[in-house]
Amino acid sequence: MNERPQRMEDPIMNPVRPLHLFIAVMTLCLLSFQCTKPESAPATPSITLEHLQGAYARSLKHQDMYVRFAAQAKKERFDNVHRLYRVLARSEEIHAANHAALLVKLGVQPVNPSIDPPVVGRAVQTLRLAHSSEAIELVSMYDERIKAATVEQMPEALRLFTCSRNADTRHMDLLNDAMMKAGHIATTPYYVCPSCGLIMTDRNMIDCEGCQTPREQYERF
Repeated sequence: MNERPQRMEDPIMNPVRPLHLFIAVMTLCLLSFQCTKPESAPATPSITLEHLQGAYARSLKHQDMYVRFAAQAKKERFDNVHRLYRVLARSEEIHAANHAALLVKLGVQPVNPSIDPPVVGRAVQTLRLAHSSEAIELVSMYDERIKAATVEQMPEALRLFTCSRNADTRHMDLLNDAMMKAGHIATTPYYVCPSCGLIMTDRNMIDCEGCQTPREQYERF
């Protein structure tokens, strides 16, 4: 008996073959997509930007506070306390300008705060209020600012917060001394670093320990 010749399979008529081909093509596409998938963009440093805005606002409020306290000290003839408040106001002005400049560099417009005038009592009372306000910022704010700038990889903000903390630590020391002496502090020349706001009192001081600004550029009060 003659065997019938085996019929060649028509790929077009076989519904299974196109399905296999489709699955293979889709698998290659998916693998190609995974290999060429772009890396995700780094997260926006939102927390650091908020901290910069907050530090900018607080510096402006402190500047305003010290200007008002200086006027009260002058009125009561606490001349050396008056000079201390003037130099503190200048330091805070430098801080505010630095924070604003970095915000602008990062493409963010600084937001001016609404400043409520502090209650200005006697000159000795203002020393306690100023000391307390500086302590709040040092104890509860700077660690968080520095940590966020480190995590979000913002080196400029990290340097700025570190320099500002050093300057505010000096504020605390000067205010504590004046407070302990009830405002009767000695006549002392003050020198302010125009770059970071650090206040110094040593006539034989070196270049700024915070930002390395040459001592010849210090502002004298």
